[in-house]
Amino acid sequence: MSYLSDYEHRTSWKQNPFCGQYPTHYQLPDAITVSGQCRPYNGAAVAFHIRDDLLSRVLNIQNCLYAHPESASQLAERLPESALHMVLHDLVSPEYCTVHEMLGSDGNLSEGFRHEITEDITQALSILKNVRREHLGLHIRMRADRIVNLLSKSLVLLLRPETEQDFERFMALYRAFDPVATFDYPPTPHITLAYFRPGNINADALGQIIDAVQIQDDPPMVIDFPISDLCVRMYRNLAEYTDIAERICFICDDGLSRSVMAASIINHLAAQRGLPLYAEARSATPGTAGQSVLEPVWHMLMNYGIPCTHSDHTVRYLTDEDVHHFTQFAVFSDKAADRIALLDLPSKRYVPISRYFFGIRDPAFETSYEKVFAEIYTQCLLYLDTYSASAL
Repeated sequence: MSYLSDYEHRTSWKQNPFCGQYPTHYQLPDAITVSGQCRPYNGAAVAFHIRDDLLSRVLNIQNCLYAHPESASQLAERLPESALHMVLHDLVSPEYCTVHEMLGSDGNLSEGFRHEITEDITQALSILKNVRREHLGLHIRMRADRIVNLLSKSLVLLLRPETEQDFERFMALYRAFDPVATFDYPPTPHITLAYFRPGNINADALGQIIDAVQIQDDPPMVIDFPISDLCVRMYRNLAEYTDIAERICFICDDGLSRSVMAASIINHLAAQRGLPLYAEARSATPGTAGQSVLEPVWHMLMNYGIPCTHSDHTVRYLTDEDVHHFTQFAVFSDKAADRIALLDLPSKRYVPISRYFFGIRDPAFETSYEKVFAEIYTQCLLYLDTYSASAL
């Protein structure tokens, strides 16, 4: 059986009329109050962002759903734009976790659950790095299928891969994250439009509203999901998501010292703090690619017990393709800033972190390796303190 045939078989219930009255899912009260507010419900998932063309259409559907008093009284608080996405693979959640106690005595996340979230996120980020490299420039085409009730938890927009190739690509991406978490149900791509309030669903009333905004096949709504839009997302509840796929690129003139120190220090400190960050070093000068990183750099890192970032100890040039691999860029110098300018990046992807490191001098010409190391280490601590304030 083909992927698409299997999808149609598994989702044949989507054509059933939305009618009757029945209770919501028994686990829904864990995440939503009877008044429709989101409870603390921490976890993580791998998801595709929704681009503006599709986002406007999804928001229009939401508007129509919540415009009716009957549906508004049965639906939880409206999901913000930041919570609208297509999940590729669930990771850890209160529903799927290995620890017994998710909250500590102080009401905050237990150490065990916090550790499990961090471990899953870190592993997923590593897989995502390889996925982005393997599928650079590729995308998955999806067709809007039906607005349906999913498990009596939520109203969702089902998405059907446009072709067998699209479905094969989707499943290949999905299986890539199975080492992090494996589930006993097949993936059904969708965008969550709204969650129900716990209690009873009056599907007779909701059915009429859904019929009025139901997806039509003529013309079909076909959407491109670039694989570069795939990210790891952490949530504090079902309405509050944060992208944490932070892949930082440190760039100095030659990629021989400052960027290597910064990437190694960030990775070392982030691991100590359990923060899901990963950094790499790049050169702004193509001629230095393949050269050996300076020995004093490795000696300095080893003296402070910091593992080396690159196993091959060679310089890598900042290529145009790196735009899709990294989420943040940090420049040390004018030359590095000039290389970034050629990539036409939005300022939010390089200005915030560069403020911590721009102007630190090259130890090979202007100062000592000890002083540069100390300055970079201090700035890394300052950056991570800021990051930690918005992380777990």
